[in-house]
Amino acid sequence: TVAAEVRKQISGQYSGSPQLLKNLNLVGNISHHTTVPLTEAVDPVDLEDYLITHPLAVDSGPLRDLIEFPPDDIEVVYSPRDCRTLVSAVPEESEMDPHVRDCIRSYTEDWAIVIRKYHKLGTGFNPNTLDKQKERQKGLPKQVFESDEAPDGNSYQDDQDDLKRRSMSIDDTPRGSWACSIFDLKNSLPDALLPNLLDRTPNEEIDRQNDDQRKSNRHKELFALHPSPDEEEPIERLSVPDVPKEHFGQRLLVKCLSLKFEIEIEPIFASLALYDVKEKKKISENFYFDLNSEQMKGLLRPHVPPAAITTLARSAIFSITYPSQDVFLVIKFSGLGFHYYA
Repeated sequence: TVAAEVRKQISGQYSGSPQLLKNLNLVGNISHHTTVPLTEAVDPVDLEDYLITHPLAVDSGPLRDLIEFPPDDIEVVYSPRDCRTLVSAVPEESEMDPHVRDCIRSYTEDWAIVIRKYHKLGTGFNPNTLDKQKERQKGLPKQVFESDEAPDGNSYQDDQDDLKRRSMSIDDTPRGSWACSIFDLKNSLPDALLPNLLDRTPNEEIDRQNDDQRKSNRHKELFALHPSPDEEEPIERLSVPDVPKEHFGQRLLVKCLSLKFEIEIEPIFASLALYDVKEKKKISENFYFDLNSEQMKGLLRPHVPPAAITTLARSAIFSITYPSQDVFLVIKFSGLGFHYYA
């Protein structure tokens, strides 16, 4: 036989090497004493421990390329950061301290995106995320099995009555008699006809028909619908984050045109701010504006220093990150002896 010829060739190759025969006998004796039963589960080799304990054998071995870091795995791409203004409001870098300059760079530099080419080949990659599972299950009919259905009282009672009538009529005749066989034959349903049963069909045509039937009404990812089994030692899987971007939300432009009262007896100071009623907190800074008449401003000049032109703005832009119906604009009026909110 072929196995006998192979054994003869191997014995002929090893017959002239006493040292090799000695090593083979030694290996045979060791394997004879360390026989692993077939019913015992064998633990797989820990690759990391093997690489640590056998550094020389790995570095000079033929599989050295498998343990080295691939040079084309990581690619760094820079994405420009969106700016809210036409001109950057950050002062010149030469006028700042080095640590302040580094802090500002983290808010002004472009996004650095790290792309891993072989990320999907790692053990931490799991394509069956929860969102993908829900997406696959859309449009699938709901499967209701007989064991999940609640029994109907009326149908259950009808089935029991029919079973009793059949058992009474069958019990009247002895089991195995001609009358019992005729009764079973008349009450049995006929099988469906197979018109092409005796036709000669090539095996290729049968395989093609079976393949078409399997593909008809078949989900494209059938095995992915089944949840993954529980792991004894869960693996930490880190999902790939989205490309960073700033969330601007919505902006609210408020212009303060005029403020008039029926009686003007003292200057009025006003401020605007956004409040979230649901969270019960303030979500913006105060915007102070001055709408007093020139007569009231003249009363204040001897007591306060002259105001800078940058503090006389009458319009403000409020940024709402997540708009909702619970956000309100609150106006606070302050006088010399009172406070009023609107």
